Amino acid sequence: MAKIIKIDNTQVLVGMDDGSVIEVSSTEFNFDLHVGLVVDVHTHDDKYIFSRNLQAFEDSEPEIQGQVYVNKTTYGLLYFFTGPIGVHEFYAGNPKKGLLWILSLIVLIIVLITVVYQMIIAGDYNERETGVAINIILYSYIIITKIPAIITLCKTPNKNGNILVSKW
Repeated sequence: MAKIIKIDNTQVLVGMDDGSVIEVSSTEFNFDLHVGLVVDVHTHDDKYIFSRNLQAFEDSEPEIQGQVYVNKTTYGLLYFFTGPIGVHEFYAGNPKKGLLWILSLIVLIIVLITVVYQMIIAGDYNERETGVAINIILYSYIIITKIPAIITLCKTPNKNGNILVSKW
């Protein structure tokens, strides 16, 4: 067994079992490549022939095209209960997305404070209207965070209980 260790444009570096590294063209592969993929290497007439190692592929859960495997239950529950602060994104290895969730929560709090403050300062404070405005903002935010969490919890996991989520 060998492993893909680096992909540069059209060149692929493959780490061999004996510790050596070979460099081949990506056209030599008839399947999707990603770093960490375990492949079988065969030689015929001084040419390399590559095939995907299906046993290693089933046992491992590599990152696939900007996605990563996470435990469905953990990720879904973190998303549902702590979605507004982005804990689920930190769990999935997406600190940038997690920080965006935190930033959006801060913006929401500022908007809520501004709405209430403006109504009080403008003298238009009406408990009913203020409550409606606040409810619209809060329910919108809840819908934005809870519906995707529920959809995530409805995804079918693989045999290890994991699902793919986007990573960036």
